[in-house]
Amino acid sequence: MTAIVWSELATVLDPEIDISLLDLGVIRSIEIDGQSITIVMAPTRTACPGVHEMKRRVIEAVHRAVPDANVEIKWKIGIWNPSCVSDRGRKVLQSAGYIVAEEGVSRPLTCPYCSSVKVRRDGDFGGSVCKTPFSCRACGSTFDLLGADQCVSCRGPRDILQIASPPR
Repeated sequence: MTAIVWSELATVLDPEIDISLLDLGVIRSIEIDGQSITIVMAPTRTACPGVHEMKRRVIEAVHRAVPDANVEIKWKIGIWNPSCVSDRGRKVLQSAGYIVAEEGVSRPLTCPYCSSVKVRRDGDFGGSVCKTPFSCRACGSTFDLLGADQCVSCRGPRDILQIASPPR
């Protein structure tokens, strides 16, 4: 039964970004005890507005696998960080125009579309506080840095933002 539940959970997409919650590192674990299934999840930021929709989608997925299951969602707040994103998730995010912050990395930020280092930070936060908007001076594309230092759950990748930030 565990494999069937994991398989269904792999189909659950984040409500904001077209990536599975597993690849994003939001779904952390499952515990099965008979017909009771507990899913442990960690939102990408404290007070994430998508938690109710994520919960609904996860419960729906579990019920596809085990229709009579009693599903409980447990939230672990503040434990998500960019390193939780899987390698596959990083590729999916990059193809969608996101770069995932990497703690302790001191190399320049590159455009996910053309790989240029000629990028400019366009503000302190984008569509949510976990996104920092950038634009590429080489190809003109815009993209977001996901898991930046403004995100309450994310601590540490400030060096990325300092390198890529324009002089003030």
